[in-house]
Amino acid sequence: MNRSVLLDELTGVRLPGRTLTVAASWVHPRRGVVTSPAHPLLAHAVRRFRPVVVRDMAAGGCPEGGEGVLTTLSYVDVSGSVRGLAIGAPTDDVEAVGFIRRELRAWRSLLRTRRLLVVPASMADAETRTGRTAAAYAPRATNGGAWERCGCPADARCPAVADAVAAVRRYRADGDHILLVGSPPAGPPPLSPPAGAAHGVTVVPTVDEALTVEVADPAALACVVAPGAAIPQAGTVLKALRARFGPLRTQHPDQWCYTMTDLHLAVTGTLRECDRLLIGTTDRSPAARLARSRAREAAVPVHTIARSADLRPEQVDASVLMLLDSTPDTRLGTAVAGLLAGLGPCATVHRTVRSRTRPAEARRLGTSSPDAA
Repeated sequence: MNRSVLLDELTGVRLPGRTLTVAASWVHPRRGVVTSPAHPLLAHAVRRFRPVVVRDMAAGGCPEGGEGVLTTLSYVDVSGSVRGLAIGAPTDDVEAVGFIRRELRAWRSLLRTRRLLVVPASMADAETRTGRTAAAYAPRATNGGAWERCGCPADARCPAVADAVAAVRRYRADGDHILLVGSPPAGPPPLSPPAGAAHGVTVVPTVDEALTVEVADPAALACVVAPGAAIPQAGTVLKALRARFGPLRTQHPDQWCYTMTDLHLAVTGTLRECDRLLIGTTDRSPAARLARSRAREAAVPVHTIARSADLRPEQVDASVLMLLDSTPDTRLGTAVAGLLAGLGPCATVHRTVRSRTRPAEARRLGTSSPDAA
């Protein structure tokens, strides 16, 4: 791709005055029709200098306009089609012509081969967690949407939070002191009675707390995994508690939700490969909080976008981008990939991690057992 890049000026085109013209397409004298999938990015960037109009120059210029110059940047992609970027200005507008020349030279550095790694913001499995078929599950868009504390969209009707609440009530009725295990991004789930020593519930988010927590009667002890906690992390806490107190009364593991576990694995693994993280979701999403936290630890720059039009040139100045996408059917990922395809060859990879639990007998036989975890 880089060897095919050409920076040209086409003269004698008809363009409107006192504005910049960003071309959605144009005709190159040697390469023929050139398309510009990334023209929305260019149009937004150059508005800081002058008002902008977007035109399909392949269909002709502006007949009522004056003589102009179109500065173009084009390349041949792997399919053999020609793509690029182009801005035009009136020939007699020396300041504007100088600006578009400098601008296109700067955009030359953005042309490269890329990978876009798309991770869905929810990996909830409706079939394994609710008994419904997978086709019946449509994740709610995050903007204005509702999320369970376990990390599932409310539409998934995941029973993990209700199961945790029921387990706490049952253990308390039996006179047990409850340890709430794990550290979910959204914080402890709403429990009845609420967490707190006065209510017989102690939060044990990490192994360090497990090694120091004080329990009056180890024989009257029960554990509940906090919905939203990553199961491998919660498992290390349970292991440390067993080492101190012996067999523990716990929920049946089939009641645990693996959505945040799967997200943790997908996000953490993908961040190791990427140069920048795009979050296409609101801060209310448990997945967004997780991704921001992991990106901060990995020193990966983070940009939040609600739609593909929100992208800025500096946000895509990378060879590998990760997008956390909350839209149904990853529509945002499709739109972002379309824009990036105008800045060089772009491979889009959809990455998911899916844990499936075998349908359990726990709900018929009871929800707890000694040392079930």
